[in-house]
Amino acid sequence: MDKVKRGNFMSDFSEIKAAQIAAFLIKLNNGRENYTKLIKLVYLADRKAILEWGFPITFDDMCSLPNGPVVSRFLNLIKNENSGKTWREFIKKDGYNVILINEPGDDELSVAEKELLQQIYNKYKDKNYSDMITFTHSLPEYKDPGTSSIPIHYEDILLASGMPVYKVNEIIENIKFMLVSNSLINK
Repeated sequence: MDKVKRGNFMSDFSEIKAAQIAAFLIKLNNGRENYTKLIKLVYLADRKAILEWGFPITFDDMCSLPNGPVVSRFLNLIKNENSGKTWREFIKKDGYNVILINEPGDDELSVAEKELLQQIYNKYKDKNYSDMITFTHSLPEYKDPGTSSIPIHYEDILLASGMPVYKVNEIIENIKFMLVSNSLINK
């Protein structure tokens, strides 16, 4: 039986791309969005990208928290007002919402990424943050962490979808290659 190769990835997370993703989704909701719902929308977009394209949009770390799966750096940018200088130029936390205060552009987002974000937004636009928590608890890769957190690896999402191990391993190797290539190009 094939074994799944666990991916230990270097980060390719981009704060400006994260701000552009948030801005794109916030603008679709008239400039304001509940931050829990925003985190869930981004998680679902990354999840869909992994399943359809074999790689995420954000390259963020994912984990199961008591309120469901999240993209963790995104969550930290929203909740920790002392981090994310670039983020804070464009996005502001206002109670349980995030608002767009400046336009970050969208040059970090491909046409396909914008279309995927639009699809996710359209699918869940009528759901509130509580509905999003309930729904993401039902995802097969989610594991109840109690009061802590449990990492969700890209391969967890792929395996939970029923993908064969050999295909999961191919995708993980492709992601590793992509990240190494990007790090060499961006030196």
